[in-house]
Amino acid sequence: MSIQDVKFEPIEFDFKEHFRHSLGITVADLEPVRIVLRFTSLQGNYVKALKIHESQKIEGDTKRSLTISIIVRPTYELYSKILSYGKDVKVISPPTIRHEIKKTLQETLKKY
Repeated sequence: MSIQDVKFEPIEFDFKEHFRHSLGITVADLEPVRIVLRFTSLQGNYVKALKIHESQKIEGDTKRSLTISIIVRPTYELYSKILSYGKDVKVISPPTIRHEIKKTLQETLKKY
């Protein structure tokens, strides 16, 4: 048998659906969660211009802050993304995500 004798058999796979609730390339076997984030107004302008995720919805927009919601699976990439905004973001809900971010920040502070 030669390579020319091997035929490619395409498979049905919906990439868009597979990654729909993912942030980045990680697809975890977790249920999607509605996450509410509040940004400072300056960072909020950036988040409005460049969405974090396709599910992003504006929940509130004032002169002082922007509040959005996203529906994603809670993965390492989600936590890294939230932490990358530093002091310009606050996790409003759910409490589980809020706790994980707070715990990570506390552990980080212990190193300084």
